[in-house]
Amino acid sequence: MTGKRTGWMRRMSGVLLAAAAALLMAGGGSAAELKAGEDYRKVGEPRVNDDGTVPVADFFSYLCPHCARFSERFSAWLERAQPPVAVEEIPVVFRPSWEPLARAYWVAETLGAVEQVHGPLFRAIHEQRRNLGSREALRAFFVEHGVEGEAFDQAWDGIGVDRGLRRARQAMADYGIRVTPSVVVAEAYLVTPRQAGSLEAMIETIAALVERHAEEGG
Repeated sequence: MTGKRTGWMRRMSGVLLAAAAALLMAGGGSAAELKAGEDYRKVGEPRVNDDGTVPVADFFSYLCPHCARFSERFSAWLERAQPPVAVEEIPVVFRPSWEPLARAYWVAETLGAVEQVHGPLFRAIHEQRRNLGSREALRAFFVEHGVEGEAFDQAWDGIGVDRGLRRARQAMADYGIRVTPSVVVAEAYLVTPRQAGSLEAMIETIAALVERHAEEGG
């Protein structure tokens, strides 16, 4: 990946925006044609970061098969990561059994190991059918992917992971997240597969909203 990833952040290039715009034109859609309540739901007032990047929050679960498919498309779309988008990955917890995998994401974030385990976790669960719902299983998985077991243990029990879980719960409440995958653009526009019509159309809608706010500066 050519873009720099720092913390929760990944960035999309202007070249990517142009490609996305071409895709939208080919599909008959544009930023101007998107309608609130149909293509997306407004959940706040739009905001652009001080550095000009458009914030995009990706709410997902490793247990969600739609998220696994969306993640592949989303990651490919972000391969040439540069400004003007700053992406936050936010693992959701809809029931207690989901918490270990959400915690695993924050462990990876704490240890700077997201690139090592994020995609492999999806593949292990949905392609290899591995049961990774416990701390012990996740520890073994992280060790398989180059993370020291002791480092995993320290992160798992650390305040950074608990802080990440609290932050995710608050973001879910703020934006009214009910399904996965869900993406919030510019802290204002909630996009889901049901509204967009498909995972591919979801990407197109996100790109159009990003393009609108990159041009308007919010």
